[in-house]
Amino acid sequence: MVQYNPATLRFEGAQPGPGHLLESRGGQAPLFSVFSEKPGQIIIGNGLVEGQEVSGRGLLAELTFTRIGNANAASLDLIEAYTASPTRGVRTVAQLNSTILRPDTYALYANFPNPFNPSTSIEYALPEAASVSIAIYDILGQKVRELAAHPLQPAGFYQLTWDGLDHRGQGVASGIYFYRLKTPGFSQTRKMTLVK
Repeated sequence: MVQYNPATLRFEGAQPGPGHLLESRGGQAPLFSVFSEKPGQIIIGNGLVEGQEVSGRGLLAELTFTRIGNANAASLDLIEAYTASPTRGVRTVAQLNSTILRPDTYALYANFPNPFNPSTSIEYALPEAASVSIAIYDILGQKVRELAAHPLQPAGFYQLTWDGLDHRGQGVASGIYFYRLKTPGFSQTRKMTLVK
């Protein structure tokens, strides 16, 4: 049984992962199913129909969620797990782990609202720790303001707010602006409009 906060995540589906643990010793495990699904809780199961018993660590399922709230507050908690065998009966799994949500790719999301006045939110994602720079540029490509400069920011989802002020604290004119996320291995620029 997996629990999660439905205010931060929406469950989309589950499937056995390629080369998952049950098939790691030549077994066949075609019985994968989502037995129960309700907001905040999923019960999944699978079983070997051929092959040797397995033990250890490995992939059992791939769960897909859509992020709807603060992703850094999202976690998946494996709270109950069982194994069953014709010779050993049903046993409770003794060691259960939880995980927090991490992005799998770099991303710079569309700001919201857009157009905006007086401020807008900018979200980005880092799949690994990286040095990060986020800056605002005008239509001529001149830097208006640096919103973030981190020598090493941990993996996760982040949100910044730009209040329409330049690096001197002065309000900028209405118009089109660009914001750019730059890391050693990724760079992306998006457009936004300030309307006064």
